[in-house]
Amino acid sequence: MSSTGSLKARPKNERPIGTAHATPLVIEHHGQTDVLVAGKDRLTAFDAKTHKEIWKYGEGEGPFNGEIIVSPVYGDVRGLAPVTLLTGTRDLLYPDARRLAERMQAEGQAVELWEYPDMVHAWMLLPLPEAFEARERVAAMLMRKFGQGRSEAKTDDRPVRDASGSRR
Repeated sequence: MSSTGSLKARPKNERPIGTAHATPLVIEHHGQTDVLVAGKDRLTAFDAKTHKEIWKYGEGEGPFNGEIIVSPVYGDVRGLAPVTLLTGTRDLLYPDARRLAERMQAEGQAVELWEYPDMVHAWMLLPLPEAFEARERVAAMLMRKFGQGRSEAKTDDRPVRDASGSRR
């Protein structure tokens, strides 16, 4: 604290990769562990032990030159475990959720798409009845698949829209 009583904060060190709202990806390969971090217009790999930068793409370096699109929509979906996607119809990523579900269905992969009308991105974190219902459905699903004994969560057998748009 300064003598005026206000807090002064200084970053420990500058963030070289800009702001990103993505979870880092930990990759184990060839006996080493790397951490991939998507930043603003760039993808950077760090050594998990030393935290030193190994490589980067974007910002004029590498083949992407700042046009990095990290999304499961563009990945190989064959061999994935069953996937449940929750999306709101007003979510910016709603078209990608539908596209991913359609691709998975076309590849014969197990997928459920739970669409919630008028919900925006990250709506499940908001204090909304629809968010509470979705969390209850997820909890019930997880308890059915992985839990021991009975779930305290309510089960909801209401129709779910699959990737083709039909309800079941």
